[in-house]
Amino acid sequence: MTPLRPRPRPGAPFRLGPEHADAYRALMLDAYRREPDAFTATVEERQDAPPSLWAARLEPGPEAQTLTFGIEDRGTLAAVASLRFHDRPKTRHKATLMAVYVAPRLRGRGAGSALLRAALSAARGRPGVTVVQLTVSATNGKAQRLYERHGFVEFGLEPLAMLLDGRYVAKRHMACDLRSAAVGTTTGGDVAPRKATLFIFAGLPGTGKTTLSRRLASKIRGIHLRIDTLEQGLRDLCGLRVEGEGYRLAYRIAADNLRLGVDVVADSCNPIELTREEWRRVATDLGHPFVDIEVTCSDRGEHRRRIESRGSSIPGLVLPNWHDVDQRQYQPWSRDWIHIDTAGLSEDEAFGSLVKALETQREPFSLD
Repeated sequence: MTPLRPRPRPGAPFRLGPEHADAYRALMLDAYRREPDAFTATVEERQDAPPSLWAARLEPGPEAQTLTFGIEDRGTLAAVASLRFHDRPKTRHKATLMAVYVAPRLRGRGAGSALLRAALSAARGRPGVTVVQLTVSATNGKAQRLYERHGFVEFGLEPLAMLLDGRYVAKRHMACDLRSAAVGTTTGGDVAPRKATLFIFAGLPGTGKTTLSRRLASKIRGIHLRIDTLEQGLRDLCGLRVEGEGYRLAYRIAADNLRLGVDVVADSCNPIELTREEWRRVATDLGHPFVDIEVTCSDRGEHRRRIESRGSSIPGLVLPNWHDVDQRQYQPWSRDWIHIDTAGLSEDEAFGSLVKALETQREPFSLD
């Protein structure tokens, strides 16, 4: 495997107006056609819809009921998101994020995050609005994780939301409380989302995981939470034969620091889906974003040389030998994550790949 090489970032989001009606209609029809699970509307319903349906989402003026943001790629509209405000007395404090779509050619380049930031900034700019709600298909885990990273928290599940080709599709209901998610400001004066982030590292010994996680913690001024240190401390101080106690203790320490607004860099082998999901729940249960990061070394010869030549930085810790590492259980990943292959890379090169990957995701944290 090769190191993750981010593609160039897309253009900046801009607000669509009536002049974009044809391009917007074409892109949304493509969305309904490509992603039937993601939208309640069907392409058959929408292709014969009157122009007024599209125009309602593209109203001009600062007090429009619906704002639609877009991103172009090579001169063509390629990503959109709409924000609808409510005008009834008891629901004026709410806005609804809807019709979010990123064309395949623009995915993985930060377009979704850029649109969310634009929509959330607009919501904060509308007097009296304190919460943004949305629904996302339960089958669309990637979109849900994007929303979670921007402060959205699930508050309900509608199990029979849609019936598509004889099967039911559930929808998750999510909300972003703008009162708690708004911390810090952008250069333009708009309040920007900023919540402490949990960076969840994983990787076998000798891949460079600890080196990269330490450097990231130093760069972002977060805490470096190393499982090896906790487990050896439990052995030394409590005389325990450590199994899962180190992870359980780490989850609690991570949660405490996230509540304080401190970024946490979790450094552990994290070899199975069970521990990976437990780490994620530390963040999601608190409504905080997380990032999964796997560090590998695809060159077995280089990996073995690292294992056989390294020393321990933790007094009393007995390091595994090559046979132990080679035979250790390590499950493949089942969801999106950042992958850094350190084979053939210097420490600076590997860390540079990690920083670029994180910046490309366009998350609500800064690596400056």
